[in-house]
Formats: sequence, C-alpha cells, structure tokens
Amino acid sequence: MALAEDGSVCVTDTENQAPLGRALNRVATPEDGATRPRRPIRDLRQRLGLAPTPRADVYVDGARYPHARQMINPRYANEDIRANETTGTTVEYRYHSSSQRDLQVQVREDDGLVRNIRGNLLDTSDGSLPSSEGVRQGGVRVYIYVMDVQGNIYVSDSAPGVFHHSSFLAGQPVAAAGEISVVNGRLMLINDYSGHYLPTDVNNQQVVTELRRRGVEVPQSAQQWRSGARF
Repeated sequence: MALAEDGSVCVTDTENQAPLGRALNRVATPEDGATRPRRPIRDLRQRLGLAPTPRADVYVDGARYPHARQMINPRYANEDIRANETTGTTVEYRYHSSSQRDLQVQVREDDGLVRNIRGNLLDTSDGSLPSSEGVRQGGVRVYIYVMDVQGNIYVSDSAPGVFHHSSFLAGQPVAAAGEISVVNGRLMLINDYSGHYLPTDVNNQQVVTELRRRGVEVPQSAQQWRSGARF
C-alpha cells in the first residue's frame, strides 16, 4: 500500500508491482495486468437484454414547451390503483381525466391577475400546507401547480395521499411543477418543489416564460427554485 501523487491510496501486487485498487472504475484484464475502463451500466443492461433505464427528461416534438419531466421513481408506479397496505383497499387517489380538468388558471390581459377557470381571483391563503420554504417565507400558504407542454397551468390545493402533482394530468409528463402562492390574484411565490417530477431549471424557466407571456408579473424575489436561479 502506498500514497499516490494525487493523494489516493494505491494497493499494489507486491510480486508484479501492478496497481490493484487505484480506481474503482478500472478493472484488470488478462494482458499483463493492464486495466481498461469499466463498461457503463447502460451497455451492461443492453448486453443482458434488459430495457434501458428510463430518463426523467423527455422532449415533446411540436409542443409550445417541449422540455418535459416524467415520473421514473418506482414508488409512484400505479399510485392511483395501489392497494392500501394496511386495509387492503384501493387508496382514494384521484387522477383527473381530460374532461375533469377544471383546475386551469387564466389571466385577463387588462390587469395581469391570476384567476381560476370561473374568472374569480385566485387566492391560496387557505392552502392546507405551508410552502416547502415555509420557515424562510414566514409560513406562506400554497397550492400545488403543474404546466402541460402546451402552456396550460393547473392549480389546486393538495391533499397528501389523495391529490398530488401527478393527479392533474393523470401521471403524464409535465413541462413544470411545484408550489405557488397567490394573494388576490397577485403572484407572491413560485417554486419547483415536486417529489413526483423533480423539475429542473429548464422547466422552471418555461413556466416563468408562460406566466409573463400572459401578463403576470413574476419578480425574481418571488422565485424560490431549488437551484437558486432567477429568471
């Protein structure tokens, strides 16, 4: 055992003086103790005839906002029909169909205020949960939101175990997702806290772009993205 120049520990074969454990991503080959890069996992899955690992990022051709996120965490698979582990009954988990999406928001061009589909000013002050940044934001109450790839934004109060981000579009990919705080139609806070979709800054910028396109003021102070970015 010796200390290498880069500070790592190198275990050597005392007979052949060949490095055995210098790096975990190297494997020995039969030829004179030489090493080669370890084969990537995706190549190994292909050789074994397994399906490729799904990617969370998807690109939707022809969409207004083509960069979308899909759920890949197996804990959410079949969540709308999964049996309750305690009672054995089906959980009361709602997935909205295309005919039930009455949770869209709209914005009037003359005032830039966020309204529900019936035209009433949106207000999330009665949200059942404080934001994920609640401590820092003084306990701001929020609803959850998603945006589909055509720029339609859906907002609703959440209900743990019953209604989540995946409920809006029945588990389909989203262009953005997170939490939103609106008071009397004015946007106060927006973030990307969604455990189902784990949005990236590409998705965050898409929803900011759409809100501003509709005339909503989205100040940088209201943006609370996990990365710390501002748009």
